[in-house]
Amino acid sequence: MTAVRARIWSTLVAWCLGGLAALASTASHAAPQNGWWWNPAESGRGFFLEVQGPRMFMAGYFYAGDGRPTWLVSNDPMPDPDSYDGRLLAFSQGQSLLGEYRHPSAAVDAGAVSLRFSDSTHGTLTWPGGTVPIERQIFQHGSTGALQPRVGWWWNPDQSGRGFSIELQGDHMFIGAYMYDDAGNPTWYVADALMSSQAHFTGPLYRFANGQTLGGPYHAPGAPAVIGAITIDFSAPDRAIVTLSDDAPKSGSKSDKSFAIETQYQAPAVPAAPHLLVGNVDYYNDSIGDAGAVVTFHVEIASMTWVKDDEIVGLDGGYPAFYNVAAGFAVADIQLSSPICQLTGAGSVNLTTGSLTLDKDGSYHGDLSQEVPVHTTTRCTGPDGQVVERQDDVSYPFSVTIAGQSAGGVLEGSTSLTTAASRLDWNWKFQPGS
Repeated sequence: MTAVRARIWSTLVAWCLGGLAALASTASHAAPQNGWWWNPAESGRGFFLEVQGPRMFMAGYFYAGDGRPTWLVSNDPMPDPDSYDGRLLAFSQGQSLLGEYRHPSAAVDAGAVSLRFSDSTHGTLTWPGGTVPIERQIFQHGSTGALQPRVGWWWNPDQSGRGFSIELQGDHMFIGAYMYDDAGNPTWYVADALMSSQAHFTGPLYRFANGQTLGGPYHAPGAPAVIGAITIDFSAPDRAIVTLSDDAPKSGSKSDKSFAIETQYQAPAVPAAPHLLVGNVDYYNDSIGDAGAVVTFHVEIASMTWVKDDEIVGLDGGYPAFYNVAAGFAVADIQLSSPICQLTGAGSVNLTTGSLTLDKDGSYHGDLSQEVPVHTTTRCTGPDGQVVERQDDVSYPFSVTIAGQSAGGVLEGSTSLTTAASRLDWNWKFQPGS
């Protein structure tokens, strides 16, 4: 392993350890896991939670006073990772299982809801029905497939008001379909089966009834009725085609309907780290030395290329991304002026040493260092006016520290330091290359 690769590896290790330390320091305030939650002592009713960025989207699936299944949702900011306070919303008059699309009525406020989490899998819900201890529902079966649909709310954005809460644990999928009955009342159905393949799910749609109401005492719902079937074909972790049927999965079903769905909450787009970065560096040093000698040292890299090290892969979407200098050509010149001597010199070098780290948030840091061979000519004038000239081949080291925040994928910045004895200025600019 080269010295550069060893340094990159040590950076990755330090980053990982730093991440673990950060996780340890916030373990008591872990955000709740996305997915299905319930009270195991009160089966037949459940809650689906998804935290995306600064917001919570939750739904409660329970029963109305006349026994039919109904639901409420809440979607408000969640400034603290372990607590949520929002308003419950009730909708009606939206799209039925196979009916033509119709937009639901305006939301009606149904009261306050609060969630308090003791850890990522346990919490307490307080709503108009009282206070309920809840926990993550575990229904794991089999191993995780290569194509893993994202846990969360799915919908067709052109048909808002209806959607699906989907979670896959291993090869076991649990789906809640929230929509409306023919009379416009909110209703829900569930599907609970194993995946047929990593990208294909099919199973009966069940309808439960006569279970626990919002504020009533617990009683289990009756046996479910099969009202149809659902098939989902996933083309990506956040894209799929769903087919709904109003009959059990068998030949000759009465009718069905297919449409595209996608995750309702899309993570902020983070562009992949470019394979190449191209740019330039201009390094200038002017200092006053002994006996009043002024030394000017200038290195210009008109063009250079950083290439991503694909052998070391970051842990979060490919970040941090690590780069090495792949190509570059530096030209250096030096001048020294004193009362008795003048020195001039110039040289060039192919760049081979440097490392750069680009983080997911656009911040970057690295260093560029090299020794530049310079051929110098020195002319000194003695007290008697005699001129002495000599020529030398020397190597001058230079080092540039690179750090900052990218803007639009371009890495650039400048630094200057001025003291009574020296001035150090440089600037850089690196941008994605093809």
